[in-house]
Amino acid sequence: MEMAPNPEDFAKVVRRARRARDWTQAELAHRSGVSLGTVIAIEHARSSYWGTLAVLAQALGIKFSELVKEAEVLADHHLVADAAPTPPQILP
Repeated sequence: MEMAPNPEDFAKVVRRARRARDWTQAELAHRSGVSLGTVIAIEHARSSYWGTLAVLAQALGIKFSELVKEAEVLADHHLVADAAPTPPQILP
């Protein structure tokens, strides 16, 4: 079962890609033509509009499909982590 990416997954992917380029949020905003407030909102998982994410992916030099794939991998990782059984507690 695949889990759909949530805003936190997209936030992580955008933030990682930006930091990998040593860009500030302001620099990403300038290069993409997206407002600084929007970049901040996306990186804090308060927004994840497809059109804006596509523009940011283009500015970062990555395919939008790759951004989505990375977010899906993160979402699937959450699903696996949530499904993992909790080890039994050993009481004294």
